[in-house]
Amino acid sequence: MEKQERREAVSGGKENQLVSMAIVLFVIAIIAAVLTIALYSEQAGIALPIAIGVGIWGITVYILLTAAAEVIRLLKKMAGLKYDGKITQPGEKTIYICSKCGTEVSKNAKRCYECGEKLE
Repeated sequence: MEKQERREAVSGGKENQLVSMAIVLFVIAIIAAVLTIALYSEQAGIALPIAIGVGIWGITVYILLTAAAEVIRLLKKMAGLKYDGKITQPGEKTIYICSKCGTEVSKNAKRCYECGEKLE
């Protein structure tokens, strides 16, 4: 009997590895920020800026790596390849605007905040 070759899609592409790495680095940044505050609690002038900087770094790295993962997904989709994960879609919201002056108002507003026009 002759053996046959068959190809199967494998999950866990680079896009998933990027997201996993983003989560790991974000958690490390949070732990480092908490440890910095705990270890240097007497020196608040030093600990707080370092902790904030580490936290911002963690958030930035997380955003960049998850964005890179989404770019990979989009490129794979455009090329007709299978990809893991989801591609985010733009959201939509309803806004309410005063018909007289164009100011954005809340859904339950009785009058325009800017011009005082009565709203229905």
